[in-house]
Amino acid sequence: MLDRKIAIDERFNQLKIEDQWLFMRILPFLDDHGRTMGNLFELKCQMIPSSSWTIERLRNAVLRIEALGMVRFVENEVLQFNGFAKHQKIGHKPAESKFPAISEVTGIAQERSGKVGKDQER
Repeated sequence: MLDRKIAIDERFNQLKIEDQWLFMRILPFLDDHGRTMGNLFELKCQMIPSSSWTIERLRNAVLRIEALGMVRFVENEVLQFNGFAKHQKIGHKPAESKFPAISEVTGIAQERSGKVGKDQER
């Protein structure tokens, strides 16, 4: 279930409507860790197959979402939603992810703050 609070989320509402649409289109395809593929061609084919978006348009949208701190993206590796574990109630043991954690790909350790849930990747 998607929390209704997203409708009044400051960062989400800073996005262009088409970027909000993309963000929502990706949600059902995330694994139990909030990750999905980082290959933009595959991402487009799976999540918006009938769209006329080019790969460049998709890349730009993902980068705008990333600029607001809502996702982390390493092209051809992984797209990871920040705070995913904090906002999800998974009723089973989370399945192993097919995608690497951002920290594994970038070599940057996880950062913590008062606003970050204990399971959140940054």
